[in-house]
Amino acid sequence: MSLSVEDVKTALGDQTANLLIFDDEGDYIIAKVKKFLPGNEFAKVAAKASETFNGEYMKGLGANSHFRWEKQRKPKAEADIDIVPLLLEVERDLEKSRQAIRRALDLIEKVKT
Repeated sequence: MSLSVEDVKTALGDQTANLLIFDDEGDYIIAKVKKFLPGNEFAKVAAKASETFNGEYMKGLGANSHFRWEKQRKPKAEADIDIVPLLLEVERDLEKSRQAIRRALDLIEKVKT
């Protein structure tokens, strides 16, 4: 799939896309901010860019900073998510639940006796 400026704009949504100036540069779609964005606004744009076709922020000096998307890159599929950290988190939660159940059963036994 070859990505276009319009694909990126559409995926970002009007509110985010209107904060950026887009350009088609070789292997990448480039987007620079139109004006300085306060930290929380920048964070929202950066998160949306990352979620959209795996965009990334390229930090440079002043006007050289920009977001970019590889034209040949496809949207991130659910299967691309690194599942190992998720499984470890589930395992930790499960162990905490087991411990809570054991404590509850111990209390029930104490009450019975």
